[in-house]
Amino acid sequence: MEDKNFYQKLVEETLRHQTTTKQLHFESLEKKLKHFELNYLKGTFIPQTGLIRFQTKLGPLDIPSNWSHFKQLIDSDSDQMINLKEDEDHFLDILQHYYADNFSYIWLTLDEGSCYLVMIKKHQKELWDHLRSEKHGQEAA
Repeated sequence: MEDKNFYQKLVEETLRHQTTTKQLHFESLEKKLKHFELNYLKGTFIPQTGLIRFQTKLGPLDIPSNWSHFKQLIDSDSDQMINLKEDEDHFLDILQHYYADNFSYIWLTLDEGSCYLVMIKKHQKELWDHLRSEKHGQEAA
């Protein structure tokens, strides 16, 4: 079986979203993240360069789509949750320094044709569990 690339995975997620939008889709993931005041970055894939571009306050942040955690996101059918112990690329450390805050987890997920990188504090884990179960419940419908 041929390995998927990030572009193929993003297209699959977009098509899945388009087929589920025939039913009423009241809130997007982005609206829920804003409602729960979770810090996140929304990324778009740039096929020509193989990078995922996240917009930040300091300007664009380009991350290679073959970064180890994105590779796991592509290889599996579910999103990825990264904690400090599993962060061999030290990306969580970089985000903590950038936001001057202590995050316990990073949630990587694809939704509506975009890649979301959500920074979650330990006390926000319950909110994340709720969002994640809602997201997967919509996909199953």
